[in-house]
Amino acid sequence: MHAGELTQELLDAATWTDAMVEASGIPIADVEFVSVGGGIGSFVTVDYLRIAGVTPDRIRVLSNIDHPWQTYQYLTRVSQIPERERIRSDSSSRPDNIWASRRTR
Repeated sequence: MHAGELTQELLDAATWTDAMVEASGIPIADVEFVSVGGGIGSFVTVDYLRIAGVTPDRIRVLSNIDHPWQTYQYLTRVSQIPERERIRSDSSSRPDNIWASRRTR
């Protein structure tokens, strides 16, 4: 086993301690805000945090994708919607449009 890989101790444990992870050689980043997934939901969450003044060094996103739109792109491709045929919607249905979520009565 190489440093940074899952050890048998980690695989066998129901919960992990910081010490167990550190002993395996897996890097640890201690931050206040963590989003798991990396998709559109993570993008929107980070966008809201940044607008609220949270600095990037206090935020981490854990993901196996490189860009937030990759899962959406995959789903539209397997649904046989070509890239040139974009799905259109009004601004209130865009999750990253914080101003549309504030409705006046």
